[in-house]
Amino acid sequence: MNDRERELSRDLWNAHASRHAGDLYAQVRRTVNGRPVDDEQIDMIVSAVVAGLDLQSDDVLLDLCCGNGFLSDRFFARCAGGVGVDFSEVLIATAKEHFELSPGSTFVCSDVLSFVSNVERPQQFSKIVSYGSLQYIADAEVAELLTVVHERFTAASRFMVGNHLDREKAREFFYESSYVPGIEEDTLTALGRWRSKEEFSALARSAGWRVRYHHMPSTFYGAAYRFDAVLERA
Repeated sequence: MNDRERELSRDLWNAHASRHAGDLYAQVRRTVNGRPVDDEQIDMIVSAVVAGLDLQSDDVLLDLCCGNGFLSDRFFARCAGGVGVDFSEVLIATAKEHFELSPGSTFVCSDVLSFVSNVERPQQFSKIVSYGSLQYIADAEVAELLTVVHERFTAASRFMVGNHLDREKAREFFYESSYVPGIEEDTLTALGRWRSKEEFSALARSAGWRVRYHHMPSTFYGAAYRFDAVLERA
């Protein structure tokens, strides 16, 4: 993703978040057919992340591409707090307004690759999560992000990439009439880039991580075409 594409992506997210100001779920596309998912679905996400990260009360969590912070707030409540990072000024303003008052919660407006490359004391973080987000980032940047995190965040034992689109299920998701050849590659669509587990594993392994995969229960809204990946140091 070049600078122009990154700027366009930021503009799209800012515009979407502004259109849905006041609706924390719709702001970050936590919806099904345009309607916000229910609290049971959110509880399933939190439980999956807590289990996938083996999140403990003394962990300090880094949430990359945190959006408006409504999931971050739930994650941080299960540990010693943490930092949420997102490049959307509108989403971070919402996170600061609603969730930064919680003890131990901080939200930073930054490109995530820039943040992980430059943050002071990366060793303060013991766990890292990016939920439903890396599909909006191009392969080269994902590879660099995973590499920098592996090299700099040496105290982080696990990195969970949640709710990623599974390329093997893409043709089952799209109606024949709505499928456009190559749409799986486009990070600027509403859904983002589809990757197979093989593709994602190659990115992770090249950065020094080993990967195990988790699938949500069938009652989860994205279970049929998404996967969670838990990265640990190889």
